Amino acid sequence: MNDGRGRIKADEEARQRYQCVKADVARLLDWLELELERQAGCVAQKGMDAGEAAAELTHARSYLVMALDWLAQRDASDIEKALADSR
Repeated sequence: MNDGRGRIKADEEARQRYQCVKADVARLLDWLELELERQAGCVAQKGMDAGEAAAELTHARSYLVMALDWLAQRDASDIEKALADSR
């Protein structure tokens, strides 16, 4: 006999997994901010070529656009337009 307890447990496990992954994403975004600050410091002190830094950020930016494209289910061109409009 199935009284739904299995489904309730699965739902709770899914919620816990979601919260864990959500917290990981938040930590990754915090880490990304730290890396942006570190890189900006290196460029400002001439320890890193600005062109090299721009190339690295361009690569990272493309991955972030792809992630937002997937997560928000918005077309990458819409994201690019929003970025351009915010400048």
